Amino acid sequence: MPIKNEENLPLSDSVYYIMISLIQPLHGYAIMQHVDEISQHEIKIGPATLYTSLTKLKESKLIVERDDIIQSDERRKPYMLTPKGIQVLKAEIERRKHMLQQGVSALAKIGENTDG
Repeated sequence: MPIKNEENLPLSDSVYYIMISLIQPLHGYAIMQHVDEISQHEIKIGPATLYTSLTKLKESKLIVERDDIIQSDERRKPYMLTPKGIQVLKAEIERRKHMLQQGVSALAKIGENTDG
């Protein structure tokens, strides 16, 4: 069920892709690679944007650092969505699905109007 008037919505495209990436624990560089891959190279996130976004997401309690996950490189901090983060991501996905449905409907109407 979508969240109405969620204070964290709408998400920017970059934050949306970061949150999708954090369904599983990932560290910063892996997040940047994953976003590049799943966005089909349309969204490029640099370190400054990434770490600014991660800080804001942590402050909003949408993600947490997973100190319990041992990394081969201790400088790499894995992050993961919190239950609140999952709820916000689901609401954003529903919002975007609705936007897509409206766009598809508009395209159909445009096609009808240009046929004749």
